[in-house]
Amino acid sequence: MPILGAVDFLASNILSPLSWWVIALRWLALAGGRATEAVGFQRRWLARLWRTSMRNIVPAPITVIFLRSRTII
Repeated sequence: MPILGAVDFLASNILSPLSWWVIALRWLALAGGRATEAVGFQRRWLARLWRTSMRNIVPAPITVIFLRSRTII
């Protein structure tokens, strides 16, 4: 009986909080992974936005210059 009491004491006071810590650490690791994944997605999205805006903005003056030169000639 005292052995079962000791095992019960260990399980309730040490192993149970330890398992909660393990669960908490797993959740933090998941959240951290998702956070870094979100940051990576945000960087990719910003890079894509920058590329498309540069594609749309940079050729515009070139097109205007080309059209003006065509109308002048």
